[in-house]
Amino acid sequence: MCADALSLYLQLLTSEFVAQTLRTERVKQNNRLYNPLVVIWLMVFQRLHGNVSMERAVANVVHGLPTAFWPRPCKRRREDKVSGNDGSYSTARQDLPERVVELSAGQTLEGLLAQTGGAAVVFGRRAFFVDGTTARTAHGPELKQKFPPGSNQHGRCKS
Repeated sequence: MCADALSLYLQLLTSEFVAQTLRTERVKQNNRLYNPLVVIWLMVFQRLHGNVSMERAVANVVHGLPTAFWPRPCKRRREDKVSGNDGSYSTARQDLPERVVELSAGQTLEGLLAQTGGAAVVFGRRAFFVDGTTARTAHGPELKQKFPPGSNQHGRCKS
């Protein structure tokens, strides 16, 4: 599954698109191991694997992502001196501008739609199916009333 997802990811979100997005958004970055293409992939990897740890995601980099992730490999990548420490990945995730992630997600969705001919047609309209396992909603009184906190052997859960 992961190899197929990785291949599809690199087809849909190219280093050229990410570089252009960084220029458009006026984001300056040094040539680095954890560039936006790598960081976004590692976040996808974490989600595809049940929210695995950053450490496991970093092991993915250490054990060899394709060279397509680094059109101009940084020194650590060229000399194969990549640490298994997840601190740099954590920093790169925090430094990644939200707008770059939004545009990258949009590019990926457009590419998927183009490959599949659009979303499924249900009752004559395009439809997207979301399983809801990762959807989050704003906490509010209306939701709390419709979906009250659960309980267990210790009593009612706090809201």
